[in-house]
Amino acid sequence: MKQSRRLPSPLDFQEFWALLEASPRALLVLDYDGTLSPLQPDRDRAFPWPGVREALERILAGGRTRLVLVSGREARQAARLLGLDPPPETWGVHGRERLLPGGELLSLPLEPAQAAALSEIGRTLSAKGLQERVETKPGSLALHWRGVSPGQEAALRALARERLEPLARRAGLEVRPFDGGLEFRAPGPTKGDALETLKKEEGPATPCAFLGDDLTDEEGFAALGPGDLPVLVGNPERPTRARFQLLGREELLAFLERWASAMETRP
Repeated sequence: MKQSRRLPSPLDFQEFWALLEASPRALLVLDYDGTLSPLQPDRDRAFPWPGVREALERILAGGRTRLVLVSGREARQAARLLGLDPPPETWGVHGRERLLPGGELLSLPLEPAQAAALSEIGRTLSAKGLQERVETKPGSLALHWRGVSPGQEAALRALARERLEPLARRAGLEVRPFDGGLEFRAPGPTKGDALETLKKEEGPATPCAFLGDDLTDEEGFAALGPGDLPVLVGNPERPTRARFQLLGREELLAFLERWASAMETRP
């Protein structure tokens, strides 16, 4: 079924592209799952859409773009799946981890009560034979139900609501829904915090775009200014803080190729 556009295409924002061509430097921040790769029940096989890696290599070869991944995954896992060599700077676990281009990994520690609650949630799910549905990350645990039957999803939602959420909230953990599951995570940085940090590092004159698809990307969209590009990838049935939209792989690739061409034009 053909998706219908609800927001303008970023390809039509001519003022931004003119600014990008004239700028000596730009910031391109990308979510991973659902943005650069299709959503997969088997998360270890969520490789980029065909053509994405080549387009990003062209952008990097231009030498004027700071390319950054900001993902809910662990930073090293997201960078490995993307497959660029060398890997770009990657913020993982929604900003709790920061993998620098040289390979150094910075991360925030957990409070003991939060670590204990996450361990207990994991043990509860393992005892019910749900290990394959659990993703354990530094500072969080995600319960995935993408790909299961509606009845199985309803049972997992009920388990989370009745057993896991009370345990998480008593320990001060946040309970965050995402596309295909529920995440229990320690309070801390969000993708919005990551975007704010990156923009401060670059300065207000640096053009910036952030591409994302999920609820967890909304804080990132909100962190951008009026001259930036907050771009929703896909067409979810929910409100969004993004101001622009790309539908499907072909439009994503067109955007990346347009970016590469703009940054090949010398200022």
